[in-house]
Amino acid sequence: MKKRVYGSMLLLSLLGFSSCNNDLSESTSMVQEQSLMQERAESPLQSLAIRLAHVVTNPQVREFIKNEVLKQEDGDFEILLSKALDKEIPSSDLRMAGGNKSTLRDLLMGTENVTRANESSIKEILEEIQANYPLLQIAIPNMESASWENVVSGERPFLVAFLDEDYDDMSGEPIPAYDQDGQLHMLDGVVAPEDPVIVVSKSERVFNVPVAEIDQYNAEDLLYMTSDVAYFKKHFVPTTSEDDTELEEIDSP
Repeated sequence: MKKRVYGSMLLLSLLGFSSCNNDLSESTSMVQEQSLMQERAESPLQSLAIRLAHVVTNPQVREFIKNEVLKQEDGDFEILLSKALDKEIPSSDLRMAGGNKSTLRDLLMGTENVTRANESSIKEILEEIQANYPLLQIAIPNMESASWENVVSGERPFLVAFLDEDYDDMSGEPIPAYDQDGQLHMLDGVVAPEDPVIVVSKSERVFNVPVAEIDQYNAEDLLYMTSDVAYFKKHFVPTTSEDDTELEEIDSP
């Protein structure tokens, strides 16, 4: 089996801030946002992005996510959500009532009041995501090129974008993202942003198998394992063209 996938450079090229410099463009942007909200109202990825944008207002959470994706465990600036959820935030300021350090899951569970009352609870959303989106990741594709100064100072919001599985990364369509107040921003589908952006999307660099089947795969490629599922990194060979960099998946195992 061979599959061509686009690497982080292409994803980076699809993340940019659209600018509205006149009344007409602002009006058009508002119509796009309202239409998108209606279209994606039931998306668990949307709900997660809203809550994650609220949580990353805490600088310790931002630093946690930044440090985790910098590990590049699968070769890119990303971490599986299932792995990140139960990692402790290494800070004495974020503790639960019993004195234990908070995890990302703990902090997300405290965001019930930041979205519409008729939405599913964060507990239900996380359960649905872990059941139906096992390869969901948190990524910062523009980690190397982005300037953190404006989001750290609070001058500009730290946005969290999401890509549903049916998003066509060749279309250049605007990408939805949320700020800490739950406001929707449309990111340009062509021009890269200056500020870092967290992207919630399906990983193209990882695959998962039942634990009972792990002996069929290279142990050196094992990234993470639960009681039921094992996650392995894929192998790619780079290819280049005039306009972008591509990655071609090597057959597994």
